[in-house]
Amino acid sequence: MWEEAIDLVKDTEMKARINGVASQMKTFDYYFGICLGHLILKHSDNLSRALQKSDISASEGQEVASMTLKVLKSIRSDDMFKLFWEKICKEVEHFSISPLEEEDAESVFPETP
Repeated sequence: MWEEAIDLVKDTEMKARINGVASQMKTFDYYFGICLGHLILKHSDNLSRALQKSDISASEGQEVASMTLKVLKSIRSDDMFKLFWEKICKEVEHFSISPLEEEDAESVFPETP
């Protein structure tokens, strides 16, 4: 994909930007961030779609919001992080991205009010 974009573009500055974006997307940090964002935002997106339905009642909306909150809170644990980490490390092998060492990935969960 990136090779095609570079072939189509004549501007050397734009080619450099394309190469920069392509190299960033091949890093563990980028892939980890994308996967973490997807994990969190898919629940937010489902909540948003549910609340926008015209036939949902206030109590149903509250229940859907509570369930979403419960799911998001359950994700914030050492056990869930370890499962997520193992899944990401397996996936990066497929994309030829070198994983970080587990010691480099500290799980910190600040208290949420």
